[in-house]
Amino acid sequence: MLVIVLRKMASNKWLTICLLIGCILVTAMAASIPIYSEGILQRLLTGDLENSWESGDFPGAYHMKATLRYLFEGSNRSRAYALIDKWIRENVRDFDLPLETQSFSITFGDMAGFPEIQREEEPFERNINLEAYSDFQDHVSIVAGRMFSDQSRDGVYEVIVSEKAFKDLGLVLDYVFLLYDRTKFIDQPIRCKVVGVFTYKDPADIYWYQDISAFDRSFVMDYDLLMRDFMSKPNGLITAANWYYAFDYRKIAVKNISAVARSYEKHFLWARRYSSAIEFKMPASKIIEEYAKRERQLTMTLWILMAPVLLMLSFYVFMVSQLIIRHEESEIAVLKSRGASRFQIFITYVLECAVICGIAMVLGPPLGLLFCMILGSTNGFLEFVTRAAIPASLGIRAYLYSFGALLLFVVTMLVPAFLSSRFSIVEYQRQAARRQRPPLWKRYFLDILTLGASMYGLYRLRSSRNMLAITGAESIEVGIDPLIYMTAALFILGTGLIFLRIYPYIIRLIFRAGRKIWSPVFYSTFIHVGRSGGYEQFLMLFLILTLSIGIFDANAARTINKNMEDRIRYRIGADITLQEIWGDNSRILIEERGYGPVSNVMDVTRKVPYVFLEPDFRRFYRLKGVEEVTKVFERFYVNIRTNVGASTRYGRLMAITPDEFGRIAWFKDGLLSHHWYEYLNLMCESPMACLVSSNFKERYKMLKEGDTIYLKWGDNHPLECVIYGFIDYWPTYYPSRLRGLPTDEVLVVANFDYVMSQTILEPYQVWMKKEPGVDDVAINEQLKSDEFDIYSLEYAEQEIIKRKNDPMLLGTNGSLTLGFVVAMLICSVGFLIYWILSIQKRTFQFGIFRAMGLPLRKVLEIIVCEQVLISGVAIFIGIIIGGVASDLFVPVFQLVSSGRDQVPPFEVVAFREDYVRIYSIIATILTAGLMVIGKFISGIKVYQAVKLGED
Repeated sequence: MLVIVLRKMASNKWLTICLLIGCILVTAMAASIPIYSEGILQRLLTGDLENSWESGDFPGAYHMKATLRYLFEGSNRSRAYALIDKWIRENVRDFDLPLETQSFSITFGDMAGFPEIQREEEPFERNINLEAYSDFQDHVSIVAGRMFSDQSRDGVYEVIVSEKAFKDLGLVLDYVFLLYDRTKFIDQPIRCKVVGVFTYKDPADIYWYQDISAFDRSFVMDYDLLMRDFMSKPNGLITAANWYYAFDYRKIAVKNISAVARSYEKHFLWARRYSSAIEFKMPASKIIEEYAKRERQLTMTLWILMAPVLLMLSFYVFMVSQLIIRHEESEIAVLKSRGASRFQIFITYVLECAVICGIAMVLGPPLGLLFCMILGSTNGFLEFVTRAAIPASLGIRAYLYSFGALLLFVVTMLVPAFLSSRFSIVEYQRQAARRQRPPLWKRYFLDILTLGASMYGLYRLRSSRNMLAITGAESIEVGIDPLIYMTAALFILGTGLIFLRIYPYIIRLIFRAGRKIWSPVFYSTFIHVGRSGGYEQFLMLFLILTLSIGIFDANAARTINKNMEDRIRYRIGADITLQEIWGDNSRILIEERGYGPVSNVMDVTRKVPYVFLEPDFRRFYRLKGVEEVTKVFERFYVNIRTNVGASTRYGRLMAITPDEFGRIAWFKDGLLSHHWYEYLNLMCESPMACLVSSNFKERYKMLKEGDTIYLKWGDNHPLECVIYGFIDYWPTYYPSRLRGLPTDEVLVVANFDYVMSQTILEPYQVWMKKEPGVDDVAINEQLKSDEFDIYSLEYAEQEIIKRKNDPMLLGTNGSLTLGFVVAMLICSVGFLIYWILSIQKRTFQFGIFRAMGLPLRKVLEIIVCEQVLISGVAIFIGIIIGGVASDLFVPVFQLVSSGRDQVPPFEVVAFREDYVRIYSIIATILTAGLMVIGKFISGIKVYQAVKLGED
């Protein structure tokens, strides 16, 4: 039986190859979903943990501190320590993470220390902590003296101290000190000899959970010695203890993060029961809590992106299996008529599926892993850079997803095969001669229902967008209808089905309009397409889905990246913005007038009691790689009043030089009712001209152009300006409600020279425009010189690069690129599968055409016309639907971010290069298809095709 199946597959090698390629791609894509999502989530988690380390806390730290001094008396302290120590050591294994280092410490605190032999002229009591740390000697360096011994000699315990303790406590090496317990738990003092001075061997060593200043009054002895001589029996000397574990945070993986979170919750609740005595700190806990929210955001994004691709793959599997069964129905009927049982026929298809699925299962998941490794280096849509691969690996979920995709293929192939095995050749011919019933989706109007669901989703999408815009909240805070994330896929599917419902009528109408003038080529084409009974609709819907999804993915990726870049450039304002630290004459005034200490000169909210000393601005013109520079002065919390009674305390002044500002600043076209250059031209008409944000006019309806406003801050006299225009947006300007102010901030844009001439000189910003092709590093090296004293510095390009490395955007770009590539590959394979099956099925018909004298050229013209009416129309409609779906549903990605991030407003964009790529791929597919079809037709032998009983 297996040999028969293999021979059957070999005889249909083109079909088998296409089917195998399709199944491998399906399994690879299905496997890539969990692989890529887990890899990106892992990078997200690891990145967040590493960022927390940059802020000072080791992300894998686990620190439990017990303070026993005030809660327990006498020997109860050591008993409490023993119970706490036992619980922690037994339960810390809950985390199941590799341990990089650990440290246990015990403190005998607030002991009075005196030299055993008094040699001081004025003896004083030293407040000393006697401490011991496990493995302490492996992590310190001795700068004077030697390391302590692990044995006591004549009742004397050797200790070491920090450099600061040695100095502040007035210690001398090799002198014995007596430590008295102030609680009188022991009558005899502890004799300690200071034998060495230590410092950290490596301050960055994760062993250290506290700064060396914590040892400023500590005597440190051997840990095992202290435990043996003091803690082996109940005592009241212990005042505090620490348990510190440094786990390998890189092993906190997506698959075990829930277990880590549960373990943390268990230890946190236990520590909270004894909160008066125990403090618990685990920096990773905040990351894990925040990760849960970011995971939901990223998972939400990935499913938005994957839903159309999964729909396309499901339809591909269904289409291929249905085409194969339809192609082989007559063969099944012949086998049934010649005595083959239904079970035997069914087994042949089971074996065929087993062979194809076995190969796909072996090759598909590794190919999916390769996809993910490549896509981990995406820097944008179809843009790749050298970057460390995402931590992707094959797991059980990847194989389960692949198995599910193949199971769908097997079911959709075996069920029709089993049903077709009921008919003999006579019954099959009788069924074929009958009028076919409309497909299920036509009978039950599933196309209209699907489109209706997408329209409801569109309504919900716009409602959610409005809610986020008003509240400034995040989608996961307000809750989003899950249907919204399927709207694009539903719209594409529903619109495609509706087109297929009306398309046959369009063809029949065209045919009837010119039935008397059509040539045999067109006549045959219209007859075949118009009477196909839905056979070609599989291919048309498939092409519509794949191209629409490809275009949607391309436009979504470009939109997300472009809006991200626009937001960054809008926030920074120019290629480079910086603020220098200015000097002032405060010291001179203090000396001359007896003023007290002055506040930070960079505090823009204070009054200006001093004169600032302006640095030489000409230095910026000498910077290599900088094309232009300009001065921009900003002042917040400016009091604004007008000649018509309008006023506010929340004013923001931006003073600019209009012509320079227009050449240097970044501003998106279309945000204002006129081009923003026209507003800059207005400011050039008069030194007193200014622009005011529209929210001020909305609040005070009487305001209009030509009104006078007065600006007051600090010790300046009111600055008089005249309103020449109102603006909704301006570089770096955001509505105040997004900055946490109680009312809208009013922006006033004025002329720099006029403001500086009328007010006290204050520090201003420097905005710069780079020369084309200049790297930020070259400019940054110049700004690091002693010639510049920089207070703040921002590079737009560097912020964009940093944002592109964010796992959230990596996941988006990678998923969209993967979806686009797979859509195009599946489109190519599906196209070839359909036309190979179609040509094989119509071999007899083409043989008849050739036998009737129709030349091969005319037969090829028929195929070309059919390509135009089937593939060409489907491609055209797919491009239109993809564009419309992009305009309607790409804004769903706004829901992933908060309403506070939507300035400038979200805008759907499309790049010409993407459409060129799509058209090139389509042209390649059509050319390859025509070449394959031409080869099949040219190989038709009339004497074999036209035989008695052939059809």
